[in-house]
Amino acid sequence: MQPEPKQATDPAPVRSHPGWIALRVLFGLAGIAAVAWLVREVGVDALEEAILPALPWLPLALALEVARIGMDALSSHYSLRREDRVPAWPMFAAHLVAYAVMGVAPAGRATSEVVKASLLARWSIRAERTCLDELRERGVRAELFRTHLTPIPTPVRIQSDIGGVHYRKRPGALHFIISCELAVRLARAAPIFRAHGIETIDVSSSWRRAPNTSFHRMGLALDIQAFHGTRGTWVVEGQYPVDRTAPTCPVTAEAPPLRRLACELAASGHLSTVITPSYNLSHHNHFHIDARPDDPRVFVR
Repeated sequence: MQPEPKQATDPAPVRSHPGWIALRVLFGLAGIAAVAWLVREVGVDALEEAILPALPWLPLALALEVARIGMDALSSHYSLRREDRVPAWPMFAAHLVAYAVMGVAPAGRATSEVVKASLLARWSIRAERTCLDELRERGVRAELFRTHLTPIPTPVRIQSDIGGVHYRKRPGALHFIISCELAVRLARAAPIFRAHGIETIDVSSSWRRAPNTSFHRMGLALDIQAFHGTRGTWVVEGQYPVDRTAPTCPVTAEAPPLRRLACELAASGHLSTVITPSYNLSHHNHFHIDARPDDPRVFVR
């Protein structure tokens, strides 16, 4: 019997890039400056003259707006099947955020619906013990640890190959940390890598704290820069045939190996997303793969 996974402490916090912090501060100062300029242009007396008579009615107006958002959330709640219903507070919060977006975004109503759907979209994560048991059955050694830095389900520090494939982090990275769910998906996909003679995969990014909307924050995504094995080294940047006008899949047997690999990974059902350099310039030098547990949809580009 294999030993139980060890508990470990949080890794060193990942700090936000100073450039992003400076940009946020700059935008904040710009907003304050814009408000100050508007007040100066209109005049304090004119603002008081317009606002003071309306003050007694503001609580009522606020209550009516909150009630309207609440009724919208209530109608959404009861439009869902009983087993799919979202708890009251998350449902209300999603409608509140969508309402705020509607007031400032272009095509406000449509944009707010997209935001609402994104906030309410969810999938189930298996019980921790179930996932760890499958990981052990597949021969993957991993150390379990706890962290509150990001919402990563069942985070593990990988300590062995995964299905006969070695994942090598960039120089300077101390640990290979991902969600147990992604580790299991990689183990299931290992035969595809091995069929292409791949023995080692260079990972440029796995679990990280930013950006907030990335699956990397949940340890459910990898960025892969190169593949090494019996057929040589395949570097994504420069060797992947970029084509942003045609679909990535399906492919023929004569297609370049990296493109065939991308399509086989997507067709396997083990991964939810396979993004190649054909997607956009931000992915010019790597594959992005991720797993969305309990979500049958697959995106490949």
